[in-house]
Amino acid sequence: MASSQGEPVPPWLKFLPLAPEFRPTVAEFADPIAYLLKIEPAAAPFGICKIVPPLSPPPKRTTLGNLSRSFVALHPDDPTPTFPTRHQQLGICPRGPCPALKPVWLSPHRYTLPKFEAKVGASRKALLARLNVPASKQRRRMDHHEV
Repeated sequence: MASSQGEPVPPWLKFLPLAPEFRPTVAEFADPIAYLLKIEPAAAPFGICKIVPPLSPPPKRTTLGNLSRSFVALHPDDPTPTFPTRHQQLGICPRGPCPALKPVWLSPHRYTLPKFEAKVGASRKALLARLNVPASKQRRRMDHHEV
């Protein structure tokens, strides 16, 4: 795999076969374990495979609604349940002159879903502005179906 610095692709990597891709029907995917057992003989020689679910991902509103219900179920006495966030160091290159391995650590902040979504939107907007990404190239929202 070539990096953005132009590292050449190793010759052995060019000749690796592609992993098989499976697209089960809704009926086959109703029992995922049975489906995995069914495709195992074809996928096992590769050691990996890609399974594309037959169902489209749920809309963001449904996902956030389910998440909210889960928070409420976990904390029934709290009218506005919150969750902690974690800071994670990104972009560390192990081949650099000083590879740093920093752990993921717990943030002191706790957020409700609406507050977290607002914070993410503000951070995203600031990052895109710093990167000089024109508005015409920006997506308004990161819904599942926009990928």
